[in-house]
Amino acid sequence: MFIEAILILISLSLGSFIGLLTYRLPRHQSIVSGRSHCEACGRQLCWYELIPFFSYFILQGRCRSCKSHISKKYPAIEIISIFIVLGSFFKCSLSLEFIEECVFLLLMLTIFIIDWEHLIIPNILVFLGIGLGLLFQLVHGFGSITTGLFNGLIAFLFVFAIRFLANRVYKKETLGFGDVKFAGLLGLWLGIMNFIIVLWLAAILGAIYGIWKTAFQHKKEPVEHFIADGAVNNLGALNVKIPFGSFLAAAASGMFWYQQPISDFIRVWWNFNQ
Repeated sequence: MFIEAILILISLSLGSFIGLLTYRLPRHQSIVSGRSHCEACGRQLCWYELIPFFSYFILQGRCRSCKSHISKKYPAIEIISIFIVLGSFFKCSLSLEFIEECVFLLLMLTIFIIDWEHLIIPNILVFLGIGLGLLFQLVHGFGSITTGLFNGLIAFLFVFAIRFLANRVYKKETLGFGDVKFAGLLGLWLGIMNFIIVLWLAAILGAIYGIWKTAFQHKKEPVEHFIADGAVNNLGALNVKIPFGSFLAAAASGMFWYQQPISDFIRVWWNFNQ
């Protein structure tokens, strides 16, 4: 229980840091300098207002000064971080695989939230993910690095080709270049075959979301999904904003965690439909 307790404390700190990233990165604010402050009134927070998870309930979900609501996403991120770290620990024990799973899943959580809220995938997260992926593969041997780079390049080119063809068909930007770069990251970490499954699952999830939002959203609006460098992401002809990077991150997390069951299910489904 001692190890689990330490991991929970670490998880809360990591979750708090992810919450900071999801607020500051989309606003191009420094993540290493500047005190945390209320998003509404700008007042700097004191030490007990920065205690992960518990401070939200101490303050009853409101700023101590202006009484504005504090987003529930911050304690939610910290709880999810606990599940990720403890789940990885129970699955892998204290090992290199445990660290790899925590790094990848927490990175996917960060990208999911930022893309869902702001429709962007910050370049720094993509490049960080690629760098960490190469670092872990270096530990596994030089052959792993070359294979990872090859898989990442193939995934990048594959999604780039989809983007190029879709832009020609629809005569407009249909997929942001941030998604293309994100594909390279996922190919490096997951391998090309697993990435294809992730892309397929993300497309299904994105389509379901788009249809649902179209059905229940009274006001239709053009898709303008700006990712990283201002590219527009319009999934086909659906007139809704689709955070496709979030669906990629969710599908990639599921594949990373349940790789064998998902692969087996898809294989059975494919054979059944032949």
